[in-house]
Amino acid sequence: MSDHQSELRTAFEDADYTVEDATTNRNQIRVVLREEDAEGERLKGIVEETLAADDFLGTNVTTESVEGGTEMTTVVTVRRRP
Repeated sequence: MSDHQSELRTAFEDADYTVEDATTNRNQIRVVLREEDAEGERLKGIVEETLAADDFLGTNVTTESVEGGTEMTTVVTVRRRP
């Protein structure tokens, strides 16, 4: 687990979110939260408070279904600077 990935997982957990998964693929960190109704601006704020501005390019917040079912999760994707 990368340092940034670990830092983000801890930051979301400290903010009372349930982290289902956190992965890194090339220049992206993907954090899956159990809460489907998480507020995007609050999540972006957590990323900005956790990582230095020169460490990442942007943050994307989306929802996706769990294994094609009716349950939804919130996915936070952070693009890191190369």
